[in-house]
Amino acid sequence: MTMCPKCGMADSPTHRRGVLHRRNAKIRALIAEGQNGAEIATALGITRQRAHTILRHIRQTIPLEQSNQTKLSILLGHMASQRWDEALKLAAKFQHLGEHRREITRGADALKHPEFYRQLRKDPAALIAEGIAALKERYGNRT
Repeated sequence: MTMCPKCGMADSPTHRRGVLHRRNAKIRALIAEGQNGAEIATALGITRQRAHTILRHIRQTIPLEQSNQTKLSILLGHMASQRWDEALKLAAKFQHLGEHRREITRGADALKHPEFYRQLRKDPAALIAEGIAALKERYGNRT
């Protein structure tokens, strides 16, 4: 799959005609103004679901080099802002968690599938708390 050098999105015939460039430029301008998905959908005359899909795609296509953020810096930002759900989900994808791997991945899984852990007679909230404690122990000295 080739990528467009102008915006980093997947290249296609529609994309080459400039349709997506113009739409995405409008969406990026609306994002810069601080508008959310519903406001963007109204401004462009598209459904909310389509606007959210486009927003998700735009966010996924921004390379980490352009945003000047590493996964670790994003994780530390989540931890500093007390956004533990996002921090656990992100950290669970890391390859090198050492002795904290089990607690962090179980905590993230308990966020995604609390009913499964209840069926196993385990408290999802306790697993999440253990995952957060492991995150603090592993990365707490960097914040």
